[in-house]
Amino acid sequence: MKKTWAEKGESAFPLPAVYTPEGMNAHRQEYGMSLRDYFAGQALQGLLCMGYGKADGPDGIKYGAETAYKFADAMIAERVK
Repeated sequence: MKKTWAEKGESAFPLPAVYTPEGMNAHRQEYGMSLRDYFAGQALQGLLCMGYGKADGPDGIKYGAETAYKFADAMIAERVK
């Protein structure tokens, strides 16, 4: 069975479940956003600073988002080397 990104631990800012005497699971586990989404968000900030997607209309915005995910995919690929 293929593991999800959350099961593989590839998430940004995950929170583990917390067990306390008051309850078996006082705080449920939160996986956070995917690492890919986090990396894309970081890349998008840089792209916006460079002028991508600001006033270029819907096509420019779409190009900026697509480019951000290309950067994110490249960063994830580089991590596994």
